[in-house]
Amino acid sequence: MKRVNLKSMAIGLAMGSVMTAGISYAAPALTQILVDVTPVTIKVGQETKSGRFNNGEENVPVSMIYNGTTYVPIRFISEALGKEVGWEQESRTITITDKGKDQIWAGAIESTLAYDGKGSLVFTVKNQTERQQALRFNTSQRYDYIIWNDKGEKVQHYSIDKLFAQEVSWETLKQGEEKTFTAPLKGLKKGNYKVEFWLTTESAKIHETAFFQLLQDI
Repeated sequence: MKRVNLKSMAIGLAMGSVMTAGISYAAPALTQILVDVTPVTIKVGQETKSGRFNNGEENVPVSMIYNGTTYVPIRFISEALGKEVGWEQESRTITITDKGKDQIWAGAIESTLAYDGKGSLVFTVKNQTERQQALRFNTSQRYDYIIWNDKGEKVQHYSIDKLFAQEVSWETLKQGEEKTFTAPLKGLKKGNYKVEFWLTTESAKIHETAFFQLLQDI
C-alpha cells in the first residue's frame, strides 16, 4: 500500500482521460487517501493495458484499488468499448457516447452470406469504416439464422434448441480486417431454400439474406 495524492490519482485516472481532449477542469479540495497501486491487467476485447497511463500531464498507474473497488481511466475503457468521453464543465458531468453518433463516418461494416456447396453457410464481415470496431456479445453465441423452404415454411432456427454460456465477450475488427463465421448445416432435404443470417452482437445490426439450393439431402 502506498500513500498517494488524490490529484495525481483520482483526478488523473478518472478525469485525466477527459483532460486529454483539451477540456479544462478545476480541482476541488484535495484529500489524501491510501490506495493499492499494484499493477492490474485490463483486457477489453483484444486490447490489453497495464502499468502506467498518460493522463495528458504525467504517467500515473493504470489502476488503483480503494476500499475493495478498482478504479481505472475512463478514456481507456470507453475507447476500448468504442465510446467517446466528454466533460461538461458547467454541470460537472462526464458524458460517454457512441463514437460517431453526431458525426458522419465513411464506410461501414460490410457482410456477405453464401452457401459453400459443401454443406455450410459462410458469413463474412469486413470492417470498412475509418476506425476499429468492437462488437459486444452478451453470450457465447456469435450468430443465428433461420431457414425457410420454397413453400415459405420455416424449417430450421439455429438457436432454438441450443444453450449458450451467459458471458459478455468481444470481437474486435481493426480497420480493413475481415472475419468469417462458418455454420455447418444438417437435416435438410434436397431443394431450394431462403436463409436469414445475423450476428448476435448488440453493437451493430449485421445481417444478410440469401437463397441457396441443395442438390442432395444433408
